[in-house]
Amino acid sequence: MAEGGGEEKASGGTPAVLITCVSQDAAVANTVWLPPWTRLMLAWIGATRFRREVQLTFRRGITYFVAVVIAAGGAVALAASNEPLEYLDEETGATVTVVGRPLVFVHDRSGSLGPAGDYVTLAAAAVNQSGKITYILVGYFWWQGVPPKAELAPAAIEPLALQADDRNIQLVLRAASAREAGIGVPVHRPRFGSPTPHVYAIDLSTMGLIAESHHLALHIQSEGTSVNYVLLEDRRAALREFVRRSNGID
Repeated sequence: MAEGGGEEKASGGTPAVLITCVSQDAAVANTVWLPPWTRLMLAWIGATRFRREVQLTFRRGITYFVAVVIAAGGAVALAASNEPLEYLDEETGATVTVVGRPLVFVHDRSGSLGPAGDYVTLAAAAVNQSGKITYILVGYFWWQGVPPKAELAPAAIEPLALQADDRNIQLVLRAASAREAGIGVPVHRPRFGSPTPHVYAIDLSTMGLIAESHHLALHIQSEGTSVNYVLLEDRRAALREFVRRSNGID
């Protein structure tokens, strides 16, 4: 389709003509005459768009590849999570070895409105202060969902007992804080809230009994009644690995 008139002349005396062609047929479009520089410009635009599509496809491919690598790395880390962790506590100067995965117990408050549960996390640790090694359990009391009533909330000062098969293991709360026990940097702190770490005294042989037990439960005395907690996930393999390493068994 041509637009223009003979009244307005270009510098060469030829009428200025604007040619536009809209066709889905490439053969028809190619029959329309265009100046060489215009064809070069269109070719450059097409090449630029092609390069951008290639770059975008490449970037998407790289993003997918990285995601796969991260997922695979996470799976490897999860598979190796039973290995104990060792670090130098920068706040206390103690060398701390902690179990790779802590024990987590749950009490389901089915009588409350909405989903709710009370949890206790127990993480075995060995604290080396100037060559003196102390074995402890770092405990956290936390909840998820509807908050517990104040009179039903578990407290660290209440009697805490681990039932390992037919053995009843009383956990004694240390008077010293976690920091005074050498734990300045929290270990295995739960994702919900900011619970205070509490330290319970224990020895390595008792840790071994807990790790080798077939049935494990937690009981907390509250208001004269015993509140029972069941093992949320079986992580005793990590505790067994911790005990094995602490005994110097490679």
